Amino acid sequence: MKQDKKYYPKVLVVGNTFHTKSGGGITMSNLFKGWPVNKLAAATYMMSISEADICQIYYQLGNKEDIRPFIFRLFQKRRKSGEIILDDKSLKKYNSVNSKESQLYKSIHNLVEKIINFIGLHHYVYRLKLSIEFTEWLMKFNPDIIYAQASNLQLVKFINQINDELKIPYVLHIMDNHYNTMIIGGILKPYWKAVLKREYLKLLKNSKSRLSISEGMSKIYQQKFGLDFLPCHNPVDSDSWLKYSKTNWKENTPFTLMYAGRIGIGTEESLIDIAEAVEELVNEGLDIRLKIQLNINSFNVPPRLISLKYTQLHNFISYDQLPQVLSRADVLLLPIDFDEKAQRYIKYSMPTKVTEFMITGVPILVYAPEDTAMVNYARVNDWALIVNKKNKSELKRAIIDLYLNEELRKSLGERGRSIALLKHDSKIVCENFRNTIAMAAK
Repeated sequence: MKQDKKYYPKVLVVGNTFHTKSGGGITMSNLFKGWPVNKLAAATYMMSISEADICQIYYQLGNKEDIRPFIFRLFQKRRKSGEIILDDKSLKKYNSVNSKESQLYKSIHNLVEKIINFIGLHHYVYRLKLSIEFTEWLMKFNPDIIYAQASNLQLVKFINQINDELKIPYVLHIMDNHYNTMIIGGILKPYWKAVLKREYLKLLKNSKSRLSISEGMSKIYQQKFGLDFLPCHNPVDSDSWLKYSKTNWKENTPFTLMYAGRIGIGTEESLIDIAEAVEELVNEGLDIRLKIQLNINSFNVPPRLISLKYTQLHNFISYDQLPQVLSRADVLLLPIDFDEKAQRYIKYSMPTKVTEFMITGVPILVYAPEDTAMVNYARVNDWALIVNKKNKSELKRAIIDLYLNEELRKSLGERGRSIALLKHDSKIVCENFRNTIAMAAK
């Protein structure tokens, strides 16, 4: 008997875009990998980092949707609204044009942004509205369902407007605890918090299905909003990663700790702690180095890191090179800061890199507060060595244990890989994701 073909609904992504430069874009790209290209489109204001591998049909949300009060339009970057069909040639041309414009725009934008935020007008100035052009394009594409991550109030209200006026069902995917952080400060903060509460609850209630980035986030959000959330984390393509996965845990010379990713809110202080611990351990006789892979052009590297002798900064590599580079390390690092600001943002999150680190077979050192979703997941499944206090002595002891104990490195590496294959293999996760989207679209 002939089996029915899998149903792939026509999906429009609103807000985010397909790229490999941050967690949201990477997760989305991996989840939609293999989706028919004629059944996938994205409406975004992030065209400058969009990629054509997964999705080729884009609508740039430009000045016809991003309509600002008159005085602020004088400082607004000109961005043409309309469809863009991406291929390799058009992508290079598009990004080249954008890069030439960016410096002047950033200078003006940063100054105006500070003034707007101080007054408390950020959410009044930055709004998206359905334009006639976007509505016509959307109706022509005729999506079965919308997928959105909605990481700011601008997008929350925009998706609500699309649903109110066009009645297109949508699936919401919560990547971080943005609800606690998306309101920009200023004297009008209490007002905007009330607006967010109303709009966000509406967004959640009307969503056909709600996804979260971790089991911990699903549990907390279910308690907070009284609605169900399905955990859906970044899947890993085992075929791409396993061929480089570690099979020999003999230490490198020098012994190498590696961190790959952004440096900023939620990670900076803990990463500096690790770097300073490495300096002290070298002075105590260990042959050890810290390597950090990051996009040096996109992030401000803390001066404290630059000044350290045994911390090496490397410009970020392409995503397809990541499996090979990560697997060469002796230890991979997952730091989360211990301060309250970091906790508000990242407490219930699961960094995109977690599953990618696990499948490398490299032992993982987690340096993060105990009550985070990441620490809980690592402890329950025993895939990392954990330091759950901001304590330099304990951190150094953990590094020494990994430095001296090959059997410990092997057991942690093998355990992480087995959990990644069991729970995060793209063959399983992407099929569950496709089924969730398909059920929501019917």
